Amino acid sequence: MALNENGRVNSLRIPLSHIDSAKPFTDDITHLARYTCQMPIAVVSFSVPDGHWLTDCSGVLSEKVGDAKTLFVETARHHDLFVIEDLRRDLPSGQRHSLVASPIRFYAGVALVTASGDCIGILAVMDTKLRLDFSPDQADALRRLAMQTTRYFEALSRNGDHGGASSDMTTERALAESEARLRRLTDAAFEGVSVWQDGLLVEASPAFAKMFGYDGPDNVLGMKAAPFIAPQSYALVADKMATNYEHPYEAVLLRSDGSEFDAELRGHSIELNGRHARVTAVRDITERRMMEAKLRESQRFAESIADNSANVIFVFDLDTHTNIYSNRDVAEFLGYSAEQVREMGAALLPSIIHPEDLPRLLDHFEDFAGLSDSEVLEFEYRVLHVSGTWRWVCNREVVFERHPDGRPSRILGNVQDINKIKEMESQLKLNSDQLVKREASLRALLQSAPVILYAADVNGRVVLSEGMGLSALGLKPGEVIGRSVFDFMDGDSQLEEYAQRALAGEAVSYDANVYDLSLHTELQPIRDIHGSLTGMIGVCYDVTERKRAEQEIKDFACVLQYQKEALEQATLDLERQNEELSRARDEAQSATRAKSSFLASMSHEIRTPMNGVLGMTELLLETDLTDEQRDYAETVQSSGRSLLTLLNDILDFSKIEAGKLEFERIPVDLGQTVEEVINLMAGGARTKGIAIKYAIDPEAQIDLVGDPGRLRQILSNLISNAVKFTEHGGVTVRVRLASLSDEDVLVHFSVADTGIGIGVEAGQRLFQSFSQADSSTTRRFGGSGLGLVICKQLSEIMGGEIGVQSAPGKGSTFWFTARLSRQKKVSCRKSTAIRHDQHRSPELPSDARVIANGDHASIDEFAPRSICILLAEDNPVNQKVARRLLEKRGHRVDTAANGLEALNMLSQTSYDIVLMDCQMPELDGWETTREIRRREKAKASIVQMPIIALTAGAMAEDRIECFEAGMDGFLTKPFKSEDLFAALSQHLECLRPAA
Repeated sequence: MALNENGRVNSLRIPLSHIDSAKPFTDDITHLARYTCQMPIAVVSFSVPDGHWLTDCSGVLSEKVGDAKTLFVETARHHDLFVIEDLRRDLPSGQRHSLVASPIRFYAGVALVTASGDCIGILAVMDTKLRLDFSPDQADALRRLAMQTTRYFEALSRNGDHGGASSDMTTERALAESEARLRRLTDAAFEGVSVWQDGLLVEASPAFAKMFGYDGPDNVLGMKAAPFIAPQSYALVADKMATNYEHPYEAVLLRSDGSEFDAELRGHSIELNGRHARVTAVRDITERRMMEAKLRESQRFAESIADNSANVIFVFDLDTHTNIYSNRDVAEFLGYSAEQVREMGAALLPSIIHPEDLPRLLDHFEDFAGLSDSEVLEFEYRVLHVSGTWRWVCNREVVFERHPDGRPSRILGNVQDINKIKEMESQLKLNSDQLVKREASLRALLQSAPVILYAADVNGRVVLSEGMGLSALGLKPGEVIGRSVFDFMDGDSQLEEYAQRALAGEAVSYDANVYDLSLHTELQPIRDIHGSLTGMIGVCYDVTERKRAEQEIKDFACVLQYQKEALEQATLDLERQNEELSRARDEAQSATRAKSSFLASMSHEIRTPMNGVLGMTELLLETDLTDEQRDYAETVQSSGRSLLTLLNDILDFSKIEAGKLEFERIPVDLGQTVEEVINLMAGGARTKGIAIKYAIDPEAQIDLVGDPGRLRQILSNLISNAVKFTEHGGVTVRVRLASLSDEDVLVHFSVADTGIGIGVEAGQRLFQSFSQADSSTTRRFGGSGLGLVICKQLSEIMGGEIGVQSAPGKGSTFWFTARLSRQKKVSCRKSTAIRHDQHRSPELPSDARVIANGDHASIDEFAPRSICILLAEDNPVNQKVARRLLEKRGHRVDTAANGLEALNMLSQTSYDIVLMDCQMPELDGWETTREIRRREKAKASIVQMPIIALTAGAMAEDRIECFEAGMDGFLTKPFKSEDLFAALSQHLECLRPAA
């Protein structure tokens, strides 16, 4: 819209009453202008009838911008947006004097032009700092605000002459229309603008909704502030809103997806529908934060450059004539020590600056008054080096800071040692003849260079042709001068185009084949000092070899690509093989698990009837039998125990194969371990009239940690074999240390017998699966051949090995080693088998323990008092075995066929102990035990009833499951009567009061 120049003078005045009544509206307009344009100051100013400008400011007192009326008048003369980025630089000098004392540096204003083309005032935003980031979106928002302001005052003018209710209603309609326009303007704002009333969001711009991850304003209206604010900033934002804080501040806000972002907020209180409300503008400053980080990094980089620069970089205050900053001390730069500087004192500058240059140095500071920010002032002078020589230095200085009135206040300078440059200049002046010679040498060099160098004028006429490359084309240097460059292109349109483009001012680069050569040509336009084209210069390089090498590289790349594809195919084949191996491994593991599951199941099924066979045999042997009947019964018992040994060996062998054999790490007493095994073997030895002797090296009686159960298993097998294969003589067990360290020991065990002995070849097969010395041994003595295989595996797992020394008819010595950890603080109970052998003779010590035909206490000596026992067992035969064994020792036994019966009987009768089978119908032993423990807990029982598992499960998992269910002991079927009564004695001790 064009301004009405004829009517502006008269129409530039509007009534004061209109301005006063519109004060709330203009306040909102200026605040909104500040927020949308990101400026600290916003102004709306009107020309009033007395000829002055009436100004309404936001962000600063009106007195601060009172001198800006020159800008207001200038804005009124412009049709579109009037912007001055730097008032000190861009404003005409005739107008600059009126703004010398003004702090304003940046100004952007829009004239308030009516529909008739009359200007009633201006709307402007300002800043006291340079602002180079005023965006087109902000300019458009300022125009829209100016248009809304103009329409508002046009509405007031149309209704200014009407009175009464009609005028009031018209004014209300105008205000309502203005509010609607403001709402539309808010919707068009480039940043997030929101209006809050009574703690709820009542208005929001689309940019606000988008900023927080919502589809539009309708999705956020009516919400409270909490969902928009990160927890760590909620108290801050709430305080600012409660105190009507109107300055910018920063907080962490929250998007709808829960992600956080940094933002700058500014608020302003307004009246909305007659009630208090708050307008808040939000700007996402994530990118600004990133820029600030980059700026800090740039500053660190600049500081690093300054710190490592060989020059002196300084900031000098023109008012105080003092250095504000310097990366290096000038005196140090010249080699002076701190003591020398102190001695010179205030006379430092006169002492080190040449007398002819000192006045010029002091006077040159006045030259900065008329210097612009982009101009560089250079000043060369001489300084006295510590060596006594005068050196030339050069100062390059720019205005770094200015006073508000535009006068320079500080300068940034760089002091460079140019003494060598001066010496070079002097040398060049003194040796002009040498320069001529060098130019001649340079021409000779060009003539001998393996290139073609030529130049042509604007018409394409050759004016220079040099270089050895000409000879490859059958030409001589200077031979083609005066000819056209197009004469050598044989009508090739492409080459002619390249030359024409270069002559037109374009740099051109191309490859071309000439005869048998590959030439690379660079064409550059030549311009004179005024920038006018004067021709072109060309350089041709022979790249024949390079092209050949490039082709070889391409060929090699093809070979590499082929090899890559072959390698990828091999990789795919390897992956397929890996998948096949993985499937085979899974199948093998599945087969191993199936075998283990089958063996565990078969073990359970075999142990159940075996318990009946061995139990009934034991009961039968306790009755009055004839010698023949006793022989038959003992044969059945021996066969059953052999079958049980075979079953245990098969289970251990299966566990070792599957890698599931478990080892304990508990304190080990070697004497006690050996003694326990020999006590178990003593009965068989007495039957054959064989003595078992053993001796333990005193040095082996130290605190150790390992698995005593596995040691007993190996010793039991070796001693059992020794007894089995010995008819006369005895068996000797020795234990000694093979090696000793701070962390562990290697223990050596040996079992020697006077039996039948073994040949060398047979001895090599002993430790193979299902193998014995010979088949006659199997027929004579029995056995599966697994025992020694298991011993070998166990010793190797414990970090040792196993072997044998034997000869037929001379007995055998089986030995094995095991590595055990040393126990630092906990001491084990020493066995009574420990004897001190001071001479450490390899022979058996005289005080070694001998177990031969001595009597041992019967199990009845350890039987507890008569007790009441509940036996939970579903198998009738096993019920009968256990019942008869217990009743013969004077105990009362009640039986339950399943867990439900056991629970019912426990609720009616008090028992001392429960013997619990695990696999029973109705309710198994594990669940029954859990229910018993639950009832005890509910009754807050002080003493827990002992429960011993009687199960055919022989796996480690079975034992763990029983203890996890709450059982106290574990007996594997078939069990011996002494094992049963030993368990009863152990667990009934907890019922007796402490002594």
